[in-house]
Amino acid sequence: MEHYTTDGLLGAAEEACRAGRPREAQSLLDQWWDSSPRAASQDVVILYTIDDPHTIRQLKLENAAREGYSFLVSFLLGQGAEITNSVLAAARNSNSTEVFQAFLDHGWDINELYWGTTSLSGVLKSDKLVDWHLEHGADPNLHLGRGGTPLERAAVEGSVHAVKSLMSHGARLEGSDALIAAAASMNENPEPIKIMAHLLDSGVDINRLQNVRDPDAATPLTGTALHQAVERGDAERVRFLLQRGANRDVKGFQGLTALEAAEAMRLNQMADVLRSERPDVIGNTVSLSS
Repeated sequence: MEHYTTDGLLGAAEEACRAGRPREAQSLLDQWWDSSPRAASQDVVILYTIDDPHTIRQLKLENAAREGYSFLVSFLLGQGAEITNSVLAAARNSNSTEVFQAFLDHGWDINELYWGTTSLSGVLKSDKLVDWHLEHGADPNLHLGRGGTPLERAAVEGSVHAVKSLMSHGARLEGSDALIAAAASMNENPEPIKIMAHLLDSGVDINRLQNVRDPDAATPLTGTALHQAVERGDAERVRFLLQRGANRDVKGFQGLTALEAAEAMRLNQMADVLRSERPDVIGNTVSLSS
C-alpha cells in the first residue's frame, strides 16, 4: 500500500473519487482524519464532540471544499454532509467553480440565505465566482439589508468587472448606494474610481443622498458620494467627483456640505481640496470605466 503524508491523503481521496473507487476514497478519508491535527476541531460548536459522525463528516467536507476537491465534495455530500455557511466559506477560499457546481448537483439552492446573506454576496472579490453564480441563477438583487445589496457590496469591496457583471444580469441602480459605497471603499487601488466612472456613465445620480439605515451611526459626512470620499480622505476621488459634476453645495444627513463637514471634523487636507478645485474644470467628463 502507498504511504501518503497527511496532506496527501486528502488529495489521494480526491483522485480515488475521480477514478470511481469509493471504498478506497473512504479508507483514505478515514486515514486522513486519524492522522490530521485536531486544531480545526477546537472551533466546532460545543454541542458536538469530536467523535460525532456528523461533525467529522462536516469537517471533512469543509477541508475538501477548501482544497477545491470537487469529486470528494460530491462524495461527502452523497454521504449526508450538509452545505453550511462554513462549507461555503471554505469553497470561496478554493475559488473553484467545480466545487460550487458539486453543490448545485446535490440540490443546493444558490439563492438560499446563510447568516442573512447569499452565496453571491460572499464571492464578490472573485470575478470568476461572481460570473459563475450569475450564470447559474444567482439573484443580483437578493439581500436582507445587512451589508447592502450585492451591487453595493461589490462597489465597496469588489472590482469593476464584478460591478459590470452584476449590472448586466439585472442588478438595480434605482435607489442604490453603489456610487456612495465605491467612494467610501477602503481599497487603495484604482478600482473604486473605475467603479464610480462606470456607475456615472450608466446614469447614476452623482448627488444622490445615501440611504441611512441607522441614524445613530450617521456622521457629519453621511450624505453624497462626495461626502464619503472626503470622509475616506481620498483627494483623488474628491477631485474625480468634482470633475464629473458633483455639487459641493449639497447638504448631507446632518445638514452640512462636504466642505462644512470637513472643516467641522478638522479634515484640513480634504477641506483644502474642496476649496482649491477650480470651478472651471467642474463638469468635464472623466471616464475610467473601460
